[in-house]
Parts: sequence; structure tokens; C-alpha cells
Amino acid sequence: MGATKVGIAAVEALAGPPTADASHVLSGARSVVSFLVVEPEEAVLKYLAKEDPWEYRNHFYENLQTLGRIGLGVAQALRREGFRAEALSPNGVYEPGSNVVKGLIPPFSHRYAAVAAGLGAIGWNGNLMTPEFGCRVYLSSVVTDAGLEPDSPLEENPCDHCNICLKACPGVFLSWDESVSFTLGGRTITHAKRGMHARCAISCGAFTGLSVDRKWSSFVPSRYAIPEDDGELLRLLAHLTAEQQRRTSEKPELPNFLRLSMDVPGYERPGVLARSRHDTIIACGNCAIVCFETLQKRAKALKLLLHSGVVVADEEGRERVVSAEEARRYQAEYL
Repeated sequence: MGATKVGIAAVEALAGPPTADASHVLSGARSVVSFLVVEPEEAVLKYLAKEDPWEYRNHFYENLQTLGRIGLGVAQALRREGFRAEALSPNGVYEPGSNVVKGLIPPFSHRYAAVAAGLGAIGWNGNLMTPEFGCRVYLSSVVTDAGLEPDSPLEENPCDHCNICLKACPGVFLSWDESVSFTLGGRTITHAKRGMHARCAISCGAFTGLSVDRKWSSFVPSRYAIPEDDGELLRLLAHLTAEQQRRTSEKPELPNFLRLSMDVPGYERPGVLARSRHDTIIACGNCAIVCFETLQKRAKALKLLLHSGVVVADEEGRERVVSAEEARRYQAEYL
């Protein structure tokens, strides 16, 4: 059906965090089918180097839709055998009360399911890292009451704490000094502590991606640098959100990351599956896609990103990639 890797997790291997509780999405759950697809290496490198964002963006959209089709197919196959099964959206579904300050909490963690199913381990960036593809993977899950034969978690974590993922984040979302630890199925997992979620949302949500030092950006026109102060960052994010809402209300034909307009049969909460290709504008994800399977590839990817320049919108509103020095005439201080 298009999956690159698949594994089975028993619910016992998911004991620990609330978001690893499969019974939260299906009462009587016994197993989770975890599967992933991979972003092509060349598409990622072109994106990080700002040579071509569209090859990666198109793959990103297709990968999400592929995960949705796989989930629906697996759930339907299990139901035909007399079991209950729930296919979950790959992303964009959060619990009530979630927000960019308190955090965006999913009803179930695909990352934890993938760890328990032996597809990879949690890297220092908090994402799933696989031995074969690093972190440039996308995940989804099907929860079922079928007692499927489980796979075993990896014995070794492929992450070597190189910290390249931290260097690739324009918003300094991941801490250099602090870590968090928790237990999943009796195994201790440790990764870098995350800051306020708005530090991720402001770049991944395509609002601005200009690094704190103003020397490079993610692939979104970046008039404002991401502030170091959390309060100032929240004010800037509110300002940019209002600007985006104004632009898209005046010109509905513009891409709108917040617009979920597609009907997705088989999914009660479709999340990103309800977003059209036109509105799927991936703007960052650097902490994951820069994390290739080898240190040599990671170093190359980071060098491309940090020397790729800054994306700006010129006087005609067109995206341009310019040097950090030239970008300054397009930039402003947010007060």
C-alpha cells in the first residue's frame, strides 16, 4: 500500500505517557499497527538549500495522503476479520485545551507507537529516528482490539546526540542545556527539553522563519526575526496570525495553512488529511529532515541550510532567496 516500514506494538509496550494509551482512542485496544513513509533524500537537500521547495512540499502532501489511505485500508481489513479498528490521522488532531502555549497534545502518539513497534527510537530532537532513514519519516497508526503478534523495540538508539537538530531550528525550540526523561513500556527515554510550542509553530506554521541571529531562514518569507523572549514571540505570532487572516479573507485564493476544507471518509477527526494540496505549505520541519541516518549526511544538510540565505517577499509579493545582508532591507523590528 506504500508503507516503507511497518511494525506491531502490544499495548503493554506502550505503558507510561498518557498519549501512549491506545484505549483512549479505542476501548479494549490490544495492538497498534505502526507504519511510516520516507521523504526522498534529494528533495530534502534541495529544500534545505533553497533550490526548490516544491519537490519537497509535493512529496510531503503525497506522503500524508498515502498514510491516510494506508490507515483506512488496514482498519477496513481488520474489521472484515471481525475486529474493531480505528485509523488515526497522521497529524493535526489535538486534545481540547491544546494551544501553542500549553502545548499541542495529540489523542495518541504515533512516535511512541513506532518506538514500541521497533521502527526506530526517540532521538535527541524528540522525533522518531530510524537506523535506515534518520528522522526524515512520517508516521501514522491504526489501533485495534485484535491481539496481533508484536514486534520488539530496537535494542540500540541510532541517535548519537550530535546536536545538529538543535542548530537547524530557527526558533530555538529545543534546549541546549536541559533534557526530559520518561518511561515507555519499562524503557527510559530521554530527549532535549522543548520550549513553548509557539517557538515551533511560528516557523512550521509559515508565519516567519528568520533565525534569531538573522543569518538564515526556513522556507517562508521572513520579515521579522524570531524573538528570544517568549512574551515578545507570542505578541509577534498574534500579529502575524491576524495579518494572515486578513490576507486570506481579502484573497481566498491564497494558500491558507489553517484551512481544512476536504471531506475525508473514514476519519472522524481527519486533521491534516482534510487540507488540500494548495493549502499544504510546509515551511520548516528542519529538526527532523536535517537528521539523516549518518553524521556525514547530517553535517552536509546543516551546512546547506545555514548557508542557504533568507527567503523574502519582494515588492511584487514574490518569494525570493537573498543573502543575509540583502535581506536586511526587507526586514523590520517588531515592537
